[in-house]
Parts: sequence; C-alpha cells; structure tokens
Amino acid sequence: MKSIEKHYEARYSTLADASREVGMDGTLNERIALALDWLPPASRVLDYGSGTGAATNAFVEAGHQVTAADIAQPALDYIARCCPDANVVKINEEGKTGLPDKAFDVVFSSEVLEHVFDVAGTLTEYHRLLDDGGKLVLTTPYHGVAKNVAIALKGYERHYHPYHGHIRFFTRRSLNDCLVDAGFEVKHWRGLGRIWPLWKTMFVIAEKA
Repeated sequence: MKSIEKHYEARYSTLADASREVGMDGTLNERIALALDWLPPASRVLDYGSGTGAATNAFVEAGHQVTAADIAQPALDYIARCCPDANVVKINEEGKTGLPDKAFDVVFSSEVLEHVFDVAGTLTEYHRLLDDGGKLVLTTPYHGVAKNVAIALKGYERHYHPYHGHIRFFTRRSLNDCLVDAGFEVKHWRGLGRIWPLWKTMFVIAEKA
C-alpha cells in the first residue's frame, strides 16, 4: 500500500510536474494576493502544505520570514533551490511539523485541509504553532447546497472519483464548526472563483482564540 508521503513525493517527483502543478488552479494568484492583504508587516509565516512554493516565494518577496512545510521532500527541495531565503521543514504522515509552540504569527493553509484524514488534528497543529492572537489564513473548496446539486447532476463521477486527492468536502457551516472546535474565531469569510452559489473555494481568516 502506498503511503500518503509516497503519494505526494511521486506527485512532485520532477521539476516539470511541479511547475505544471503550480499553474493548474485559476484562483491561486487571487488566494495569495488576498493573503498578503491580511499579513501584518514582517510576519513569521508558515506556508503549510506549500507544494512547490508559489505562496512561499510571494511572502518572502513581500518581506516576511517564511517557513515552507510539506509532506513531499521533492517539493521542499524545489523550494530550497528556487527560494533560498525561505526555511523548509518536512511534515510527517500525522501532519506534525516538529516546530516549537507559538512559532508563527500567521499560518497559511491553502487547498490543504480537504486532503487530510485528521482534520481536527491538523487544525490543532495550526493552533499550537500560532502565537497568541495569530491568524490562520485558510482556503478549501466550497461545497454549498446548490453547488452539490450541480455536481450530482453534471460531474458526480469525476468529482467523487476514488483516485481524486480530495477526501473532505466542507460547507461554510462545517468548516466554521471545525475551526471553533480547534480554538479559532472566524473573522472573515468570502468565496472565490466563479459566482455564488458555485464558488470554487472559500477564503477564511480565523484568529487564535
């Protein structure tokens, strides 16, 4: 059985594949730009689930102290080559980083939470890593009632295919409940991509309570 780590290492095994992955999602640049608007000056930022580091690089260029964290070593090696001013750290299969408590002002987690088995554990790790009053900048695909009906009618097999990387599907309410349970207070919420009620993703700012 292939482990989660091996799955993502294979996904980022070559530079060509890594570069193609960065450009696939049309909301990526918007997510990064919105996150930058919320980052206090010279923040200590953890880019959790960094992939090949598009956000990491943007945060470094904006003057922040950035650590990229990912489960896939090839992705981290790519960031180390292309963005040497960032720190890199490996995430283990339990979603832990081994970094100290309260090490960051901001955790940026973009299109990550839908891929993890232990949602509560991952959010608890974010909470642990944030300093008091720190911000979690989180995005995950949006699933509202109307969008789910549209998926069921037009794209059910593709969207819920067993080989798809997404294993969690959040509504605004379910995501809010998970964040509150983990000790966060949601401060800002908006949809991105397409139009309501078919948004592609949710953009959320939550503060460590």
